[in-house]
Amino acid sequence: MAREVEIDLSGLLPHQRQLMKSSARKSALICGRGAGKSYVCAALCLLYLMKGRNVLVGGTTHDAVHETLFQEIKDLAYKWGIYDIITWKESPMMLELGDAKVRFGFYSAVDTQRGLSRVSLIILDEAFLAPVNILSIWGPCMRNAPEGRTRIVA
Repeated sequence: MAREVEIDLSGLLPHQRQLMKSSARKSALICGRGAGKSYVCAALCLLYLMKGRNVLVGGTTHDAVHETLFQEIKDLAYKWGIYDIITWKESPMMLELGDAKVRFGFYSAVDTQRGLSRVSLIILDEAFLAPVNILSIWGPCMRNAPEGRTRIVA
């Protein structure tokens, strides 16, 4: 159930706009507090979901991810007028739109995401706190990704 969503990139900061327009397979945002990292990652999550793509979001703990990225995604979905077409699950934390899903994994339990596949976008929040072997564990989630490639944003 892919759907087109128009967003206005003119209000984004230059680094946010660059990330949104980038076709790079790997990107890293190295910024301080208040730089808009969560906002642009929430926008990417929703855009991939609207295109019918699976997303895997990693973070330090359930509470940390729920209070930042999950809430930012909810707020942005309201702003874009798409909140009601998305199925929101609190436990396990997940969004669904048709066959597409945004799943949330936590660095203390990275094995819980084993078995996922067709993931088109992996977001690693607070990537420097992730286990050094996270991509060896989550790498298989990228198998059979549409267009044969997965984007990783840290």
